[in-house]
Formats: sequence, C-alpha cells, structure tokens
Amino acid sequence: MLLYFCKSIETQFMQFFLLQTAQSNTAANYLPIAIQLIFAIGFIATMMGLTHYLGPKRNTKEKLQNFESGIDIKGNARQPMAIKYFLVAILFVLFDVEVIFFILTQ
Repeated sequence: MLLYFCKSIETQFMQFFLLQTAQSNTAANYLPIAIQLIFAIGFIATMMGLTHYLGPKRNTKEKLQNFESGIDIKGNARQPMAIKYFLVAILFVLFDVEVIFFILTQ
C-alpha cells in the first residue's frame, strides 16, 4: 500500500512537473520583454525627436565645413595610391594571423 502511495505521488509530481515545463515555453511568457522593448524604443525615438525639434539650430559656415582633423583642405582627396601599399598591408595581416594560429597549435 505504501509503495502504491509513493508511486502515485511520484507520477503526480512528474505530471505536474512536465506540465509546468511544457507551459513555460509559450509566447505569452515573452510578453513583458516585448512590452519593455517597445517602451525602450519609444522612449529613445521620443527623446531623439524632441532634441531634434527643440534643440538649437545654428548652422554657420564653419559648422557646415568638412572637418579634416584641424588641417586645412589642400586639393582633392581622391588621388590614386600605389597598389603595393595595399598588397603589403594584406600580406602583413595574412601572415600575422597565420603566425598566431601556428603558435596556438603548438
């Protein structure tokens, strides 16, 4: 009788546990995360919109000019460059990564 009672409790517990795990992976459980994500995106969009519309707009000649690290612009930036430079850079990266893999495999 005691063995039957223990088996009955064990099966009820297992059924309860299995039902809990089966129900725990539903889309409704992710609803709070979705709501929080919607509020976060809404807050960010609202703040960015408010700062864009309410912020100062002082477009001067100096602000609209391209920034070149404090150096005055001289000529065109689209000048041809030797392919040897890029070839050396690519080969350096290639062999550098290869040496790292050789060191890691030893």
